[in-house]
Amino acid sequence: MDSRNGHRRYSCIPNLPALAMKNVRYLFAIFLTLFIAGEIYSRLTVYQPEWMTNYLNDLLCMPIVLGICLKVVHWIKKDRSIRISLFSALSLATFYSLYFELLLPRFTERYTADVLDVILYFTGALLFFFMQEPASRDSRRSKN
Repeated sequence: MDSRNGHRRYSCIPNLPALAMKNVRYLFAIFLTLFIAGEIYSRLTVYQPEWMTNYLNDLLCMPIVLGICLKVVHWIKKDRSIRISLFSALSLATFYSLYFELLLPRFTERYTADVLDVILYFTGALLFFFMQEPASRDSRRSKN
């Protein structure tokens, strides 16, 4: 439980560092750094474990894409209290799953259908959703 400005907030995921729970920016920066490092390693043909070459990008995909979407919405609307809904996050994970795991493998050999990839898309979307800072009470009250 966190107390700030007289408001109490409950952590949806226990035992996560308070800093990461405060703002999705930290999650985005960490995931983007991991993605870039993985891409650099693969370009340099440095040995990577199988899970890293096959599954890391699938886990990182949703938090990075949703983080970019959220920042674009903040910039366009000029309202930093806007949050991505659970429905929107899961809808995007569904779209990516259908496109990359069902449709593309039928047309190109570069893509292969893998159920674990689908699970990782949804895990990343849920992780992003729960790591967002909740909208403040004042911003919710002003919209009603």
